[in-house]
Amino acid sequence: MKYLITGSAGYIGSHIIDRLKQNNDEIIGLYHIHKPKIEHKSVQFVKGDISNPTFIDQLPTDIDIIIHCAAFMKDYGSKSLFYNINVKGTEILVSWAQKHDVSQIIHFGHIQYESSNWFNYYSDTKKVIEDILVDYFKKDALPVTIIRPGNVFGPGSPVWLVQIISLIQNNKLYLIDQGKGIFHHTYIENLVDALELTIGNKKTIGTSFNITDGDESITFQKYFRDVASMLGKSADFKDISKKKAIRIGTIMVLLHKLTRIKPMITPLATEILTNQNKVTITKAKKILQYVPKISYLQAMEKIERWIHDTYNFG
Repeated sequence: MKYLITGSAGYIGSHIIDRLKQNNDEIIGLYHIHKPKIEHKSVQFVKGDISNPTFIDQLPTDIDIIIHCAAFMKDYGSKSLFYNINVKGTEILVSWAQKHDVSQIIHFGHIQYESSNWFNYYSDTKKVIEDILVDYFKKDALPVTIIRPGNVFGPGSPVWLVQIISLIQNNKLYLIDQGKGIFHHTYIENLVDALELTIGNKKTIGTSFNITDGDESITFQKYFRDVASMLGKSADFKDISKKKAIRIGTIMVLLHKLTRIKPMITPLATEILTNQNKVTITKAKKILQYVPKISYLQAMEKIERWIHDTYNFG
């Protein structure tokens, strides 16, 4: 089996490579800026831009399966940049895959659980390309499988752990609407387990799967307080309303366009942190026989060990 994995330097992509390399299958990992530190005889890394057709045309033509993790994933930024990478880049990759008879494309999508707003370019473009992929499947029998992860976390997670730790340590973490939003926690190893169940599985072609840990009981308030406890920091976070957070976030995003200063909060982040919509993994359980192996409690035990090792706590 020969894999092409885009976004190989990302949190999800690197964990997929870590798992698949154990089978000694040939893996080509594409990265855009920073080369992954993974070293293995079966893994080759290639630097390039998936939105560049010339670069894509230079790839080996004997790929069996593409695992497409690459995306511009931020809660702010220019619309054109999101479109160029998330939509155009994926279309270029799919066109190349069709030309070279790739047997399966596993595309990492996005669960559309938050409300739409005019700064939500990430969710908007991920939905656009997912609709395009579904059309390709219906019209051209494109062998595509779509995986939609929840909030992916675990040791070293840049968004849902490292960033949270930094905010807590610098007393900059705020709850929004008391932190009652649902944390759709998706432990990284559970996600990779789900991915493996789709590889070469004909039942998954033309189908999309929501993947989380299947637990809707954990709020962001609880998760943030659990992390703070591991850091030995106060969990008495300040709180602001959703309405105020969206207003502040809108101003910060607009200022970013002028000053390039990173927003501390955005409308999209506010929607995610206050989300009350539940996500079902029923289809994944039924078709993939997916059963999350790592519970929230077990995941937090692993995270606590990582925090203590990384931050030199006793």
